Amino acid sequence: MLRHSFSALVRREITELTRTSKGIIGISIFLFFGLQSPVIARYLPQILQMVGEGQNIKMILPEPVVMDAYNQFIKNISQICMMVLIFLSMGAVAGEKEKGTITLVLVRPVPRYQFLCSKFLVYSLFLVICLGGTALVTGFYTALMFPEFSVIPYTEVVLLLFLYMLSFLYMTIFLSTLLKTPISAGLLSLLLWLGLSLVTGLGTWGLFSPMALPGEAVPLLNNIPLAGEPFIGAGLMIFLSLAGSVVVFRNWEG
Repeated sequence: MLRHSFSALVRREITELTRTSKGIIGISIFLFFGLQSPVIARYLPQILQMVGEGQNIKMILPEPVVMDAYNQFIKNISQICMMVLIFLSMGAVAGEKEKGTITLVLVRPVPRYQFLCSKFLVYSLFLVICLGGTALVTGFYTALMFPEFSVIPYTEVVLLLFLYMLSFLYMTIFLSTLLKTPISAGLLSLLLWLGLSLVTGLGTWGLFSPMALPGEAVPLLNNIPLAGEPFIGAGLMIFLSLAGSVVVFRNWEG
């Protein structure tokens, strides 16, 4: 019975993602900014040189290398796509509170933790599809433009970005559970995301900020030992967001 109700909740959540076009929007934006990475890295120096020549300015720029494509990919995914993910997930629970649909679900004999777990599971799969699909397509074009492209370090960078994005996705769903409206959950998530970027690396606690994870990509690509603190911080954020959501939602009264 419980297994059947959980699978029904998962199907309901998948339908909601596709019905509201969130899935298409998310995948499209991820692909757009992911595919920009190798193109910008490969052709931006040539474009700048052409612009300089048109204004009688001689510009000497280094030849683009695969590391430029990696850096551009990390920047696009960790910044622009992260903001998009926050806004797509800010209504995960708060949106149902605002519309009143959550009451229709909870009047059924459905455990509240299952309702929440279906949210976390489907949005996690959504992130896997968006980031994984983008990584595959971007990796293919990067390999075409940069012969020195290597699959293993690129895959490690993608996994690093996945952990980073998953931690803030779970934080956003927690705030969506805590607050009444999607806008308030999205704005607070965005403020916390930006705030953590300011304290990253400051003092002992700043070392544990998940915001430091994208910065670990450079040591990773250069075979330099990674700092363990951002990974611990990301794991704690994921666990506390999940546990906090269950506690808050258990005591929520519509």
